[in-house]
Amino acid sequence: MTDQTPPERPTDHTRALTRPILPLIIILTVLVFVALLAFTQASRLTDFFLAQPAINGAILVVAAVSAGLIIWEVVSLSRAVRWVDGTHLGGDAASEEAAGSDGAMPQLLFPLQSIMLGKSFRSGFSAENLAIVMDAIKARNDERRDLSQYLLQLLIFLGLFGTFWGLTLTVGDIGRAIGQLNEGSASGDTGDLFRQMIQSLQNPIGSMGIAFSSSLFGLAGTIIVGFMEQQSSRAHGRFIDDLENWLYQHASVTTVPQGFGVRAGASAGAGTGAAGPSIDGDQLSALTAALTAASAPPENPGPTLESMERLDSSIAANSHRLEQVEAGLSRNHDALITALQALVAVQDNQQNLRHEEHGKLASLDMLNDTNARLNAIMESWNTRSEQYFQQAAQSQREMVKLTADIEQLLKSRDAILGLNEQLATLNREVGESARRTESAFAGLQDFLAGSETGDQLGKLLTSMDGARDELRALRAEAAKAAEAASASAAEMKAATERAAASAEKATAGKASNGKATTGKKSGQ
Repeated sequence: MTDQTPPERPTDHTRALTRPILPLIIILTVLVFVALLAFTQASRLTDFFLAQPAINGAILVVAAVSAGLIIWEVVSLSRAVRWVDGTHLGGDAASEEAAGSDGAMPQLLFPLQSIMLGKSFRSGFSAENLAIVMDAIKARNDERRDLSQYLLQLLIFLGLFGTFWGLTLTVGDIGRAIGQLNEGSASGDTGDLFRQMIQSLQNPIGSMGIAFSSSLFGLAGTIIVGFMEQQSSRAHGRFIDDLENWLYQHASVTTVPQGFGVRAGASAGAGTGAAGPSIDGDQLSALTAALTAASAPPENPGPTLESMERLDSSIAANSHRLEQVEAGLSRNHDALITALQALVAVQDNQQNLRHEEHGKLASLDMLNDTNARLNAIMESWNTRSEQYFQQAAQSQREMVKLTADIEQLLKSRDAILGLNEQLATLNREVGESARRTESAFAGLQDFLAGSETGDQLGKLLTSMDGARDELRALRAEAAKAAEAASASAAEMKAATERAAASAEKATAGKASNGKATTGKKSGQ
């Protein structure tokens, strides 16, 4: 029989896998910094949050769930590293220790269960099995990243949803405010009109607060969760690379047998070497010595029939053993060819693995391009946020100017009321002058009818001249009052036109901003 010795388990001289301590510290540091920043700005953030509690609360809940999931994934990865490091001791005891030290096998390493806790890991395993197992582990890692990417995109969606919801409400409220202004202008009461306009502008400003607060929380949550996901992805990528390099140290290939028999490894030709009997070097030496002794001349030159028969049987036995040696050499030659073919197949697999590594590098370049695009999108959102804040400041300045115009109109209204009172007083004085004039004419008629005294006539003419001068002065004052009333009316009309122009300008600015934001979103 062929001398078969079981292949030894390869001794592990590689270093332990890298534990994800640094990514976990970075993630926790970022969370602590964000918590401190939120604590210092608690009053402002509370006002922003109360602008739309439903949408902002949903954004905070999704961000908290995403952060907790990422931290749990990094902690699970550390547990997987400890589990793999437990298998460095070798043998069944190491497998039991690895399985019992950290509990059950981590979910990410389920594809390794068949080779790391079974007979194949103790006796070695092929590179083909390693490639299949690594593909399964990478597929599980991709499934993990899919959930994180979905939550990250959900944060972006909620931020955009709140932004456009607030802008939609702003446009509708501004339209209703303009409609109320048109209805109030028909009534003619200027003070009530502007008070109603100030009250109607409170709703558009509140809607703008919804848009800006949702955009703020969405962008902040996306940046924080995206950074945490990047650290987690780097830790998982480092773990998979280290695990793959470590497993390659334990992958076995078919080895060349010793002696005449071929001993196959775990990956090829296990049954070829044991197909028939094989002869080692000691047996071949004994066979050669026997043939030499049989062919040597006997010491007694008188051969007998018995010695000849023994010689014939020995020659026949040796011939049979030579045939067996030739058959064993033929089988060993075939096994050697099979082993060389297996070695060529392993080299082909290694070439395929190199091609796969090149494909991974190309995928990494695509991932970098995607990150660059995401950074560009974030920069565009920052630019849009700055534009929104500038527009809000401009709208506030316009509201201040509009309030000043309203105060000026109210002062003009008070001046007009004073002029109306002066006109009423002048009208009363003109009426009294008219009555005095009538009485003077009546006295003149009486004088002409019953008296001829010149003094009475002179007094009457003097009183008539005074009444005429007084009437002229009253007419001049009435003209001045009319001019002042006309100027006040013109000033009030100009202030009303300015207020209407300011309101139309603010409405047009909000509508153009909403259309521009919708156009940018559709373009992206």
